[in-house]
Amino acid sequence: VAAAERLSVCSACPAGKFQPASGMTACQECPEGSFCLQRATASTHCSPGTFAASASQSTCAVCPGGSYQDQSGATACTPCPAGSHCAAGASSYVMCAAGSFRPTVGAAAQSDCSACPPGSSCTAGATYHTACAAGTITASSGQSKCEACPVGKYHSASGRSACNKCPAGTFCPLRATQPTPCSPGAFSGSAAQGACTACPGGTYQPTEGASACLTCTAGNVCPLGAPSQLPCPGGSYSSALGLAHASNC
Repeated sequence: VAAAERLSVCSACPAGKFQPASGMTACQECPEGSFCLQRATASTHCSPGTFAASASQSTCAVCPGGSYQDQSGATACTPCPAGSHCAAGASSYVMCAAGSFRPTVGAAAQSDCSACPPGSSCTAGATYHTACAAGTITASSGQSKCEACPVGKYHSASGRSACNKCPAGTFCPLRATQPTPCSPGAFSGSAAQGACTACPGGTYQPTEGASACLTCTAGNVCPLGAPSQLPCPGGSYSSALGLAHASNC
């Protein structure tokens, strides 16, 4: 531009201003969301990850950590949403890793996401931890999924970090929420069993939830898995205990 007709030399537009036309006597301010280098003929939009909050800028500012900007020509940055983090100059947000969560906006790094506590799990981008359902646990922090209680163990409550042993007289399948009593004719003699055992021949058990079987009394027989005693057939008898077959009478 030339400030007056008497000047023979034109001056370069300073940084932060531009002039697209020839023969002008003044430069224009670079608008918000853009920058202008010295001698600029046009303003340049700020690139994603940067911004210019006011006019007449020679450079765009980098979005600070905890914010991002995915558009060009921005005048401000957007706070990083809950469940994510944004480094300085970010053009997009990054989800908190699986096993961690972030309940509030503005995280600048993965270290700003919290580890999921024991008894809960977190998928990638979680804004809060989710309690493990009954029958499942996480024994340590930072887990992305809950694990089923193993065979022989159970838990009836949610949000737990350990499973309980099934007591004697019961059994627990995988992911059990309650111990299941052994049926009549079966037993479990110790804790943490995945199945009950049939009462052996010569014994019986009439009740459920038993930890042992009863010996068959004289004059009766008890086949494998008997819930009750059977009398010796007519015309036969036995004074012995623990008979398993009628042929033993």
